[in-house]
Amino acid sequence: MAPLLGDRTIVEATIGRALSNALGLSFRAGPGPPFAEAHQGRGDGTGSKLGVLLGFKNGGVGKHSLTSAGGDRRLTVETRTGASTLVTDEALGPLGSLERTDEASFLLGPEGRELARIIGHPDGAKQFEAFRLQIVDPSGPLLGDFDVIRTLAGWTLGRDIVDGMIWWDRAGQSLKAPCLGTSLRLLAPVDPEVGDLLMALSVDAAIGLRPYVRAMRD
Repeated sequence: MAPLLGDRTIVEATIGRALSNALGLSFRAGPGPPFAEAHQGRGDGTGSKLGVLLGFKNGGVGKHSLTSAGGDRRLTVETRTGASTLVTDEALGPLGSLERTDEASFLLGPEGRELARIIGHPDGAKQFEAFRLQIVDPSGPLLGDFDVIRTLAGWTLGRDIVDGMIWWDRAGQSLKAPCLGTSLRLLAPVDPEVGDLLMALSVDAAIGLRPYVRAMRD
């Protein structure tokens, strides 16, 4: 079974909307079709489903799906109201969790072992263009940057350390949504278990609307 992120190091996930008005997220690592898609879970109650359909329940708690383009990987990202999000593979079972605190948040394996942590960017986590975060190895080294994009200008943040290329037309992103998507820029490929949780992190932040550092709450 192929890793979801694989050896990709630059991934942008853009928000869209289905006919049902549920939010979606398309993951690309360059020009061409997405290599994975995520979709907002509708919630359990009639009121919640109606809120999605009418377009005023834009993300939040729910069991959101994350699926590879070929359909061989199907994950559930269970965004909850507390400090923990559960990540499960349809075939493999529990993959781990995303645990949030005010100062830092953590990517944990299924046995609770820390795989990576999320901290605010040293230049400031809350900026007009994006919430800027960093991914750090438990032993200390920087693994890469993670941005939750708030405006169109946010897509170009950090491009000086990777490349200046805009991969596809963003003209359709004027829709009303809590954010425009996420940008992941790794310094090197990561282990598959970390990659799965980083993909889930994008879903949890952009569709689940979970705050990963204090600045995202303020």
